[in-house]
Amino acid sequence: MYIFNNKLLIFVISVVLLFIISKNIVKIEFLDVVDLKKDVNVDLSKKQIFNDCKYLFDIISDNYPYIDVSQRQFNFSWNEDKDNFLLRAKECNNIDDLKLVISEQLDKLGNAHTRLLNEEEVSYIIDTYDKELSNSPNSWQNIILEKLNAPKVNKRYKLDNTNLFTNEINNIMSRNVICADLIHGKLGYIYIPAMKQKSNRSVDEKIINQFLDKVKKYNALVIDIRYNSGGDTSYWQEYLVPNLADRQYNSKTYNFYKDGVVSKEYIDFQVNNSDYHANNVSNLDTNVLKTFSNEIIENFKYYEETDTVIVPNNDSIKFSGNIYLLVNDYVYSSSEAFAIFCKQSNFATLIGSKTGGDGIGSDPWVEVLPNSGLVITFPKSLGVDELGVINEEFKTSPDYFIESVPNWSNILEDSCIKKVIELEDLN
Repeated sequence: MYIFNNKLLIFVISVVLLFIISKNIVKIEFLDVVDLKKDVNVDLSKKQIFNDCKYLFDIISDNYPYIDVSQRQFNFSWNEDKDNFLLRAKECNNIDDLKLVISEQLDKLGNAHTRLLNEEEVSYIIDTYDKELSNSPNSWQNIILEKLNAPKVNKRYKLDNTNLFTNEINNIMSRNVICADLIHGKLGYIYIPAMKQKSNRSVDEKIINQFLDKVKKYNALVIDIRYNSGGDTSYWQEYLVPNLADRQYNSKTYNFYKDGVVSKEYIDFQVNNSDYHANNVSNLDTNVLKTFSNEIIENFKYYEETDTVIVPNNDSIKFSGNIYLLVNDYVYSSSEAFAIFCKQSNFATLIGSKTGGDGIGSDPWVEVLPNSGLVITFPKSLGVDELGVINEEFKTSPDYFIESVPNWSNILEDSCIKKVIELEDLN
């Protein structure tokens, strides 16, 4: 995730009082007050199920940043599918029906950060934020932690007195880096399977630190993040790049926010707890963004401009050789952010296939549905690079395209590694 850059938080509101669906007039009185501290109803009425679906539809419609992108990429219109979605909601009889309908509807948007969360994912977020935010009272992600610790969520996901920080997520995030001396004295290799959180990467740092001391005078270094779908951006921003850098590296990105309740909650929290200032899109100098889309001016109200500046730390090996970053379409979220940084700053040359996208921004939003206590997540901002290119739509293109399956059993025969050897003239 955007700490998941992977990005996760909640805000719950009241909704309107009436909805007319298709040609059948269905009058449903929506909840006037949403209180996450109240216990969740184990058995949901059809009215409550419908209310949750309508609530979800409105939240996505008003706040989700990639509705137009989904239409272009998948020919799917969220707003035009409203009647179909709510008709399916009417047919739901229980929590399992509701989960299925919600999951299928969110899947249509085609964004990996947008989905219904399961027990392990909710528990993982709570566990991670408990560790990461203990000394960060002004972090907006504390809102996520507070909401996910509410009785309604705990009861729905059976989180009380349990620790589900296991299985697939735990297995992925516990894998350690692999370092190899591919051509002694000339070419080093680091494979990073996940961008681990600060509290969980001491083993990675120990392995990498020992290796960097060995290869600091080498001609070239390969950093392989193929199949790395994200984690914590600080892995490369605060640890990896500062330990390698021989000079200052810079990149610039932008995030755009709609005028919905999600954006307002996020911005209000930032303003009240820091020196944060929300910029109005109408004041943006679009001449700076060469490929800027008019749809952003029309559909978004606020923006953030982020300058990422990384300098060598005191322990940096100040690597002066060439660095190559291996990527494929599984590179996503915070690992995608690393790919963007490498390409914009010229920190590394990218080799492989086009990446997966959605790497500009912070942790996704998290929303709790008012009746069921189900938790959904989605990006809260539209991220563009320094040229104005929408990252989720166009991803990051490598400098050298190599369509291949990684050959980790014989890494010197890997097509991407062969390209590095060719470029470095190490044959």
